[in-house]
Amino acid sequence: MKKYIISAGVLSVLLLTGCQAEKTVEEQLKEKRQEIISLKKEVKLLEKELNKGKEKKVNTIPVKTEQVVSKDFESFFDVHGVVATNKNIIVNPEFSGMIKSIKVKEGQRVSKGQVLAVLDTELIERQIKEVEKGLEFATQVFQKQENLQKKNVGTEIQFLEAKNRKESLEKSLESLRSQLKKAYVKAPINGTIDEIFPNVGELASPQSPMVRLINISDVFVKTDISEAHLGKVSVGDEVAVIMSSLNETVMGKVTYVGKYINAMNRTFLVHVDIPNPKGVYLPNLLSVVHFGNEFVKDAVIIPTKVLQNDGKHDYVFTIENGVSHKKNLTIGSSYDGQTVIKEGLAAGEKLVVEGQTTIVEGSLVEEK
Repeated sequence: MKKYIISAGVLSVLLLTGCQAEKTVEEQLKEKRQEIISLKKEVKLLEKELNKGKEKKVNTIPVKTEQVVSKDFESFFDVHGVVATNKNIIVNPEFSGMIKSIKVKEGQRVSKGQVLAVLDTELIERQIKEVEKGLEFATQVFQKQENLQKKNVGTEIQFLEAKNRKESLEKSLESLRSQLKKAYVKAPINGTIDEIFPNVGELASPQSPMVRLINISDVFVKTDISEAHLGKVSVGDEVAVIMSSLNETVMGKVTYVGKYINAMNRTFLVHVDIPNPKGVYLPNLLSVVHFGNEFVKDAVIIPTKVLQNDGKHDYVFTIENGVSHKKNLTIGSSYDGQTVIKEGLAAGEKLVVEGQTTIVEGSLVEEK
């Protein structure tokens, strides 16, 4: 009798085949359909997860925005100037003579009419005495001739000669006394002695300066302005005057606008009066005058730095519903980092102020 040996693997296959053979075709079909339904659910879940991954990878560009506003716009221009005064006076004697005494010293405040110096008057006083004596005699002669004339004694020529002699000496005496007064050099204005030029004992003359007298209670800034600003400066305008060396700013008022354009530098002269109660604004002190240039009521204003140019237009980007939009603009004046927009932008729009160089029309953006 033959013996047959069956392996464990073959036995397993036979058992499985036997089990499947026991299931009907309908049962097998039903199982397969259930498997298909299950697989479809798995596919949908996988697709959903895949789409979520794609949504997360959508590129958005981070930008910073500001709301466009409208407000008053004002611009200025600065011009260099120097402090000046109309009361910076060189005092000269009115006639020549040796300086007998100087009554003041540098830095001293003086009043109008106060004696500053005295010239030697010895010669004039001697002449005055001589003329006074001559006049006394001429007056006596004239009185006698006048009495004789009344009595019809003497000639009319003798009377007229006596009269002319007396009047001539009176005029000479008046002139000498006037010169004597001029020997006392007096201050023509209130002010401060800034400089004394000669010394006692030196010869003074009308051609030689004796004293510099300054009054700085009333000073002004003198400046030359380019003709490009003609019509922008008027008498009465209030302006700021900056004294850099003193680290001070003072308000002044335009008191004079020149009527002449300098052909050499195309400028016109302007004076600005400034208060100087402490006397610290000295003549020739350098300053900067801050003049108003332009004023626009309720202007649409944006930061100048956000403006871009494509060769044809100035433009900016605005944001609406997370999408960028290019806006071509007509711009006006700029000052202190701000620019006036005449056309192309309205108050309330969202303006891109950072990141504008990284976006284009229609970019998806994220505001940070």
